[in-house]
Amino acid sequence: MTEERTGGDKVIDWTAALEGVGGDDDLLKVLIETFIEEVPKLLTAIHLCLEQRDSVSFACSEETRRYLGTIASKGDTPAGLLHRATHTIKGNLRIFGSTPATQPVEELEEFLKQLEASLKPIDTQVKDLPDTVKKAEKERLIEASGILSSPAYLDMFGDVPRRLAEVEPLLERVLAVMKKRIGG
Repeated sequence: MTEERTGGDKVIDWTAALEGVGGDDDLLKVLIETFIEEVPKLLTAIHLCLEQRDSVSFACSEETRRYLGTIASKGDTPAGLLHRATHTIKGNLRIFGSTPATQPVEELEEFLKQLEASLKPIDTQVKDLPDTVKKAEKERLIEASGILSSPAYLDMFGDVPRRLAEVEPLLERVLAVMKKRIGG
C-alpha cells in the first residue's frame, strides 16, 4: 500500500511498516488494531497521572496504576509510570516507521526519563517505608535535596502537560490513518 498523506505530510509509510513485519499483512493488521486499542488507554493513564499527581511528590493514584495494566509493575515510581507509558507508545510507533508523532514522542519519553531519574534516589529511600509515612518522608527528602527549587526540575515538571498537548494531535492523525487502513 502507498503512503497515507494528510495535509501533505507523510503519516505512515506502509511499505516500511509491511517490510517491518516480513510482508505479513495479517500481522500488520493485528499490530494496527493493538495500537488503536492501547494508545488511547496509555494517553488516558498519562492524563490521570498528571491530574491526580501530588505537586510535590509527583504521585499517581492506584486507579492510574490499574489503568496502565500490564505495563505497570508494583515497584514502579509515579514518574516511572509516566516514562513507561510514553516508552510503550514510542515502541508501538516504531513498528510503523517514522511518523509525524515519532520524534515528539521520543522527546517526551526522554523528558520523562530525566524526571524519573531525578526522583529515583528519593523513591528508593522511601520504598520500604509504611504507606502512612511514605509521602511525608518523600516530601521531606525532596525539600532537603533542593530538587524542588531547582529550575530544571520545575521546568521539567511543569512542561509535561505542554509537551503532551503537542504529541496528542499527532497521535490522533496516526490513529485516524490506521483506522482508515483497517476499515474502522
